[in-house]
Amino acid sequence: MNVANQLTNDYSTVTSLVFYEIYFKENESEAVGGILKHNRSITSLHLGYTNFGDEGVRVIGEALMENNTLTSLDIYGNNITSRGMRVIGNVLKHNQCLKRLELSENPIGDEGIEIIRDGLKENTSLTSLSLTYNDFGQKGGEAIGS
Repeated sequence: MNVANQLTNDYSTVTSLVFYEIYFKENESEAVGGILKHNRSITSLHLGYTNFGDEGVRVIGEALMENNTLTSLDIYGNNITSRGMRVIGNVLKHNQCLKRLELSENPIGDEGIEIIRDGLKENTSLTSLSLTYNDFGQKGGEAIGS
């Protein structure tokens, strides 16, 4: 039985899953999405520098629409653009379990910040958001401040 299958069974007690500097191929992000859709014990997922990009965020976003246990998500340093932020903005509007979101070191730009701001307007659970070293300017700064 592979690790992904093991983590999706009802008896998994794993609460934190860390993939750091493991470069995922496109189809491999599907396995992580499957884990999030079915696992009810993982509360923390770290995907720093995994090369997920916008497509990987799409997969994670779909899973988070069904997941009600993940409270912390780190997706820093994954080359996520404003396209990926559209998915995150949608997650923020609908997922009310996520408390911590780490988006640092992604080129999300001003448009991405505006999307995050709009998602936060409908979110009541997020208490920590990190946006350090992202590629946004004054317009993005003003958007997040409004």
